[in-house]
Amino acid sequence: MAYTIPKKKGKKVAAPPVRPIITLERPETTEKIPPSEYIEHKCHNVPGDSTSGQYTVKIPRYGSGTPEDWLIFTDLVKKAISGQNITTGPAMYNCMERVLKGDAKAEFISRATAEGNRSTEHYKAVMKKMTKHVFPAFAYRDQKRYLSWYLRKPVGMKVKAFSTRLVQLNEYLPFFPPETEGQEPSKLSDDDMKDILYHAMPNSWKQKMTEQGYNYIAHTLTEMTEFFETRIENLETPVETKKGKKGKGKKKVRISEPESEASSSSSDESDKPTKKKCKYHGWCNHTTEQCTTLKELIRKAKKRNKKPKKAGKTYTKHEVNALFKKKFKKAMKKKGNNRVDELNNFEGMKLSDSEKSDNDDDVSMSSFSSETSDNSE
Repeated sequence: MAYTIPKKKGKKVAAPPVRPIITLERPETTEKIPPSEYIEHKCHNVPGDSTSGQYTVKIPRYGSGTPEDWLIFTDLVKKAISGQNITTGPAMYNCMERVLKGDAKAEFISRATAEGNRSTEHYKAVMKKMTKHVFPAFAYRDQKRYLSWYLRKPVGMKVKAFSTRLVQLNEYLPFFPPETEGQEPSKLSDDDMKDILYHAMPNSWKQKMTEQGYNYIAHTLTEMTEFFETRIENLETPVETKKGKKGKGKKKVRISEPESEASSSSSDESDKPTKKKCKYHGWCNHTTEQCTTLKELIRKAKKRNKKPKKAGKTYTKHEVNALFKKKFKKAMKKKGNNRVDELNNFEGMKLSDSEKSDNDDDVSMSSFSSETSDNSE
């Protein structure tokens, strides 16, 4: 399984100088193994006693995989050999050859041939060489260094799940191949495990532990896990953030602490300094004067108010008299020649000054057009 490093939003997380041999993520089978790839072994609860209860060990055939896949596979083989009461070398070789395939089987046969006769001791030597073939160089040193210095609890991972996986990774260490002749890989001590668990926690959690006067050295690893779970993790209150354009907003957590009645009334005020007040958005990361959205709305409103309104064309008093006469003549001619005298009398007429507005010297086109249309009728 490929190793991935948890990333924080907006920050680039550099890869640790030491890559883990077995990662914190548990192995997951992405594709289903067909039933034909499993070898079933009927075992007894009491090895060698056929009258005792039976159980079945299903071993998937191994061709290649990660170091953890190999350790899981060899553990199943050991259970099958023990449950079937296999004690002789040839039977152990036969059992292993049935569950291997591909590159792994070819390597096993090559190592077995180099060892000579198929004895129990030679079988154990071949299995150690197979383990060294699967693991990279300096695997034991790098895995211990990663656990001690670089392991951190991911944000979304529960404390109990993290602690359980940490114990499992420690249990794997004795099965790592030795790096030098005569070296015997072993597990980390209890004190080392407690140091790893402490330093893997977030800094805010470690600060809470210090504030509460909890000395983790004087407690067991299980008690440390319970402390982080009950006194810190379970007291966190999820706070949803606003959703961005690119995807759903992630949830942040805030540790809620018991407050007195006097301090509870001012709890909201204590949170305000971390945020700013905007009349448009409320409590956010900017003030009203800094709000770009509000500035844009004001700019658009001013732009609309500056647009000149379309007004009707205006005329002076003399222009209105001339237009009125023209319209009146046209109307009188349509009614016949008997109205010629009235038309001649109208030649000397003009609009009275009293009809004109005292405030305006001009008459709008709209008012004039309405008057002339009434006269023409």
